[in-house]
Amino acid sequence: MSARLPRAALRAGAALLAAATAVTAASCTMSGPVSRSILTVDLGHDLRPVTHVGSGGLYALATATDPARPLIAPLHLNQLTQPPPGVRQLGNGASTPTGDALKVAASAASVGAKIYIRMPDIYSDFPYHWVSWDDWLGKVRAMVEARLADPAATSIDGWELWNEPDWTWDTAHAGDFDSGWVRSYRAVRALDPTTPIVGPSFSEYDPGEMADFLANAKATNTIPDTISWHELAAGTSGWSDIGSHVADYRALEKSLGIGPLPISVNEYAAKDAIDSPSGSLHFLAQFERAGVANAARAYWYESGTIGGLIWQGRPTGVYWLYDWYGSMDGRIVAVTPSAGQDGVASYDGHRHIATVLVGGEGGTNTIRITGASALGAHVSVSILRTDATGRHQAMRRPVPVEKTHVRTDNGTVTVMLDKQMKSSAYEIVIASTPP
Repeated sequence: MSARLPRAALRAGAALLAAATAVTAASCTMSGPVSRSILTVDLGHDLRPVTHVGSGGLYALATATDPARPLIAPLHLNQLTQPPPGVRQLGNGASTPTGDALKVAASAASVGAKIYIRMPDIYSDFPYHWVSWDDWLGKVRAMVEARLADPAATSIDGWELWNEPDWTWDTAHAGDFDSGWVRSYRAVRALDPTTPIVGPSFSEYDPGEMADFLANAKATNTIPDTISWHELAAGTSGWSDIGSHVADYRALEKSLGIGPLPISVNEYAAKDAIDSPSGSLHFLAQFERAGVANAARAYWYESGTIGGLIWQGRPTGVYWLYDWYGSMDGRIVAVTPSAGQDGVASYDGHRHIATVLVGGEGGTNTIRITGASALGAHVSVSILRTDATGRHQAMRRPVPVEKTHVRTDNGTVTVMLDKQMKSSAYEIVIASTPP
């Protein structure tokens, strides 16, 4: 749940800057204004298949029809986290409970998305109000039995046993969380031996807490099928530790002789980044580079908006970043960031199309695409921009910036972004063209 600031998100943040811009594309020579940064894309260095890792959301779907399918289909949603059957949460201004996983399962399946069920959201309060172990285990049984009674809900692919136990678990009355995890895990597995179990979903990555959790889970044979934690640090570099967190976790797994497990960052981004195209893009770049399996935009706003991508049934500026991200196909390729500039790039070898999503710097900056020999000697370059509209303003479509034809130079294409806006994101599409 993201309707409050956990420890990581209580750090002071600063909004990303915005300024007026125009962008131009140049061919293979770097003339004109001096570039502040040079971001490099290597089309010859594959990282992974395109799976739209970061196209997920917490409480992303409110009902079977909200948001509407035409809005969500282009996003190629990956992994969602939804509340359980019988949800009682009234998150973020809702007057009635919303997002029941079984009620939205068909909608998710229709766009290729999967759903983790967040079990503790059966409680009406947040932070959760613990009653007793008899009460909790009774709720677990009711939730699992409801899921098993609905075999058509094929998009359900995980039970998230708890949410942010590092501060929401009632140790005084329920005992320590690691022991509680074991009891909850075994209660689910006694009824449902196959659906993956997700956890521990700490509010932030803490090496010590994770080590204790995993050691106990290994000793009790209750290791989750998917490991999860949240990345909600506020500020203009809230994404900066994701790579080191993943590396630390992988080392921890190795030391314990388990895994490697898929990693789900099933809540990400504080408000300053989630409302900014370039801020959200930095998270996507980190997830792709670090090898995260899936990630979900945090639930700061109304259910059914995919973390604020939609305002009153229309796209916000950040929506178009995810629309571009959703259109990527083929392979994710290596991006080397520069200064504040980062991005995600893909190469579709069947259609001979490279797509680069970039953002984070202001002024004049260079995007250098190497390994582009397969595109031929002549390419088209198309650039679009999407801006930080804020939460309460729709953006009808991205802004066309430039469309041109250039020659490659020894397999390299160079694009200059002039007067770039720091909070905006840019889509650069490079495609083969006849000579």
